[in-house]
Amino acid sequence: MIGYLYDDGGRAAAGYRGKTGDCVVRAITVCAREDYRAVYLTMAEHMKRNGYAASGNAYATRERKRKAPRRRGQLIARRVQDRVLEAYGFRKVRLPAGERPTFTEAHHRYGDCVVGTTRHVSAIVDGALRDTFDGRTYEWEFETRERKAQSVWVRRQVTQD
Repeated sequence: MIGYLYDDGGRAAAGYRGKTGDCVVRAITVCAREDYRAVYLTMAEHMKRNGYAASGNAYATRERKRKAPRRRGQLIARRVQDRVLEAYGFRKVRLPAGERPTFTEAHHRYGDCVVGTTRHVSAIVDGALRDTFDGRTYEWEFETRERKAQSVWVRRQVTQD
């Protein structure tokens, strides 16, 4: 099983306090080694362009008529998340139908990557899950199981001629 290291992606160093639903921003900053504030502002810009509040915590009232879902993780539209990841040089891996690799398998196959689970996104870098909490396992019927990735993003390789 891969290791775990606490990593807020530079959130505290950028002057942000408290807890919030910024897992996509943190995963990008950790895996791409980017500045937290720059990624945060890019995400806010993409959110505004797609009719969401910049923070992602509520829908922009003019743009959306329906009520916002209750869970913060559902508020960030998947297509916005995908566009921001693509803007930072990531590509989504096509997983075979019905196959969901564990975090360890994802790291062995793809190296450093961003993994998505139900309502959360994390970074796996240098053989360790880097996040603000240890989400490598979960309890299921008195048994501890390793969490599986529903989506995997890898950094595009830049070739130099």
